[in-house]
This record gives sequence, C-alpha cells and structure tokens, in this order.
Amino acid sequence: MTPVETFAHALMLIAVGLTLISGFTAWWFVKGLPDE
Repeated sequence: MTPVETFAHALMLIAVGLTLISGFTAWWFVKGLPDE
C-alpha cells in the first residue's frame, strides 16, 4: 500500500469510529434522561 492509501484508510476508520461514538453518546443521553 502507498502512504496515501494508508492515510485514506486511517481517516476512514477514524470517521467510522467518531460516528459510532457520537451515535452511542446520543443514544445513552436520551436513555439517561429521567422519565418524569
């Protein structure tokens, strides 16, 4: 793999990771609200 391909692959993994983390955080926040 060329350095460009390696860099692009790393960016893709980071983007996927951030999407999963932000999605889970939003879900946890909604679930964590008091049901009043």
